[in-house]
Amino acid sequence: MKKAETRFLHVSRLRSIKTKIIVLAMLATIVPCVMLGALSYIQNRKFLQEKIATDLRNASLQTAGEMQLWLKARFYDLKVFSSSYTISENLQQILDNTENHVEKAVAINRVKAYLASVREKFTDYQEWMLTISVGVAQCKEADDSVEAVLRRADDALYRAKAIGRNQVIGP
Repeated sequence: MKKAETRFLHVSRLRSIKTKIIVLAMLATIVPCVMLGALSYIQNRKFLQEKIATDLRNASLQTAGEMQLWLKARFYDLKVFSSSYTISENLQQILDNTENHVEKAVAINRVKAYLASVREKFTDYQEWMLTISVGVAQCKEADDSVEAVLRRADDALYRAKAIGRNQVIGP
């Protein structure tokens, strides 16, 4: 064992006290510096990760708030346009049990014209625009069952689809 220590000291040239003190002083300086550098790196990395996560969270919240305001405005627009007086009054006239086909045709044309004007004004909402084809039938005294009325409504629906989008075919 003594030979191994002597050989290590001889090879590393740590035989003199002066050299041993210098090496020990260097180690005493280098070890704390390396440890302090590693600790500083770890703390800075944690701080940067927390800062980035906070910034991303804030940006996401701000974007979500802006999207919510935008959607609220778009839904308000849709609500205003879909609850129009023109639509409700003319649909009521179409569905009335009167035999006046001229009034019903005029009401149907008003609804079509209104929907076309909305579609032209608000081209930004094309992906939200709906089209509808409707078949309307009335119950008559000559009908012997509900199926007869449904069959007439179904036939009117198929005629409306054959004509094209946004059609209402009535009795």
